[in-house]
Amino acid sequence: MGIAKGLAQLLCAAACLQVGVVPGQPVNYYGLSGSRAPTGQEQQVLELLRKSAQAREQGLRDEARRYGQEGLALARQSRMLETMGAAQLHMSTLSQSEGDLPKAMEWLEQSLLTCELVGNTNCQANARLMRATLHQQLGDYPRASQEVDRSLKLAKIQGEPQTIANAQVLILQLGQRGSPQQAAQEVVALAEKAGSSTDAALGLRKLGRLAIDEGDLPRAEALLTDALARSKSSQNPRSLGDSLIAAGELAAAQRRPDVAARHYLEAKGIAVQIQDHGLSGNASLRLAKHYLLASDWESSRKAAMAALQAYELANQLTDQGLAHEALGNVEWASGNRDRAKTQYRLAIDLAVKSGLKENEAGARLMMASLLRATDRSSAMQEAQSAESLYQASGSTLGQGLAVLEQARIRGAGDDFEGALILLRQARLHFIQVKRKDKVALVDDWIATALRLRGQAPAVTSAQKQNPAEAAARAAAQAAALAAGDAAVGDQGRRR
Repeated sequence: MGIAKGLAQLLCAAACLQVGVVPGQPVNYYGLSGSRAPTGQEQQVLELLRKSAQAREQGLRDEARRYGQEGLALARQSRMLETMGAAQLHMSTLSQSEGDLPKAMEWLEQSLLTCELVGNTNCQANARLMRATLHQQLGDYPRASQEVDRSLKLAKIQGEPQTIANAQVLILQLGQRGSPQQAAQEVVALAEKAGSSTDAALGLRKLGRLAIDEGDLPRAEALLTDALARSKSSQNPRSLGDSLIAAGELAAAQRRPDVAARHYLEAKGIAVQIQDHGLSGNASLRLAKHYLLASDWESSRKAAMAALQAYELANQLTDQGLAHEALGNVEWASGNRDRAKTQYRLAIDLAVKSGLKENEAGARLMMASLLRATDRSSAMQEAQSAESLYQASGSTLGQGLAVLEQARIRGAGDDFEGALILLRQARLHFIQVKRKDKVALVDDWIATALRLRGQAPAVTSAQKQNPAEAAARAAAQAAALAAGDAAVGDQGRRR
C-alpha cells in the first residue's frame, strides 16, 4: 500500500469535524505525496496518528495526545519530513479540540512550513483549510474566507476530491458568497462522489433549514430525515449531534416542542460524551429558546449561560455573541430591561469584532425591539442599521424583519401612515423569500394599521382561511403595533 493510501486510512480529529470530514472513513487528509510503499517507521507513525484520532473521537484526550506525541517524536527522530508534517497537522487538531487556539495555530504554522519544504501541495491545502477553520472559530470571517480560497486552489492543483469537498463545505458554512441553496447542493454532490456521509449530511441540513425558512416543512422533513440517517450511518458523533439539533429545529417549526427538546437533549448528551464544547453550546442555545417559548425563564437563563460557558471553553467568539443575545432575550422576557440591554450590547460588540454582519444585524434588531417602548429614536436607528447590515450580507428575510420592526416603531408613535408604507415594503421582502407565514402576519398588521387610521381594511388571505384565529390575532396585533413589546424575535438563523 502506498504512503498516500496509508494516510488515506487515517481518522480525522477535531478540525476535520468542523469542515465535515468523516472520522472512520478513508480520507487523504494529511495528504502525503507519492505512491511508494511507506517504510516501516512511516507506517508506525501513521498507526500512532490513527490511534490518536480514534482516542480523540471517543473523548479520550490524554490518550489521544500521548499517541500523537509518540507519532511526532518518531517522525522527528527518523527525519521523515512528510510524516512530520502530518504529525504536526494532527497535533494542531488536538490543540484546537482542547480550545487552545494559539497552540493550534503554532502547530499549524510548523506543519505548513514542513509541507511547503517538501513541496506537498495537498498537505498545504489541508493546512490552509485548518487555518481557515481557526479563523472562523475566532470570528475572523474575512481571513477565513481568504484561507479557504487558497486551500481550494491548491486542492484543485492536486486533484484531491476529498480536500476539494472539505473546502466547499467550509465555504458553505461561511455563507458569504453565492446562493446558499446552490452551495449546499454542490456539497451534497461532492460528498456523494467522495463517499462522505458526514459531508452529505451537512449539505442536507443546510437545505433542510432553508426549506424551514421558506415554510416548506414537508420538504424540510424529508431533507433533515435523510441528513439524520446519513449521520447515523457515518458513526460520527459530532455529525449525529448536529443532525439531531436540526431535527429539533424542524420539530419546533412543526409546533412539537416536546420532540424538539428531546432532540436537543440527546445532542447535548452526545456532546458531553465526546467532550465537544461547540456541540454542547449549540444544543444549549436551542434549549434556551425552547424554555423561553415555554415561559420557563429560569431554565432558559440556565441553558443560555451553559451555552455561553461552552462557547468560551471552545473559544468560539461568534457563538458567544449569540449566547449573549439569548441571555438578553430571557432577561427582557422576564422583565429585566436593563440587563437585557447590557446583553444585547455585548452581542453587538462581539459581532462587530467578528465582522459577521448578519449576527450584528440580528443583535441590533433585538435592541431596536427592546428600545421601541422607551426610546423610539434610538430604536429606529438600530432597526435601520440592522436593515443596512442585512442588505450588505444578502439576507432578504433579514431586511424584511428590519423593515417590519421599523413599522412597529412608527406604530408605537401613532404614525400609522408611515407604518403602512413600511409594512408593505416588508411584505415584498417576505414574498421574495417565499415566507407565507410572514406575509400573512404583515397582512394582519396592515389591516390593523388601516383600522387604527380609521379606514376599513380589505379581508386578508389569512382571515379568509381562518376568520376566528385571524380576529384573535388582529386584536393582539393592534396592541402590539400601537405600543407593546415584540415577542422574542425571529431574526433568522445566524449559525
